[in-house]
Amino acid sequence: MSKALILFSSLSLASCSATVPATIKLQSNEILRGSASGSLGSDAEIAVRNIDGLSCEGKMFVPFSAANTEGTIVCNDKRKGHFIANGNAESWAGEGKLDDGSTFSILIGPQRTTIRY
Repeated sequence: MSKALILFSSLSLASCSATVPATIKLQSNEILRGSASGSLGSDAEIAVRNIDGLSCEGKMFVPFSAANTEGTIVCNDKRKGHFIANGNAESWAGEGKLDDGSTFSILIGPQRTTIRY
């Protein structure tokens, strides 16, 4: 019975949805911030924007183990793109390319920040 309880608890935790910070930095040095929501074994929904009104939404599959995964974004200025990210559970970093040829980097999840003076 204890094995069944452990298995049930693991499955319950794996199916929980989480919301974490998301950041995209475009080749033009524009930074968009927002969040990503999802759960292991399904697509995470990503939504970011900047103060100038540029916004992008996307999806990324969140695998059960540490791995590379792929995602897509669509921005309100009609640009679309694909990216590849590496990470685990709730923290991912990757790079992508928009259909206009410009590149971007993406960070999803808690990131360590260093402030330099």
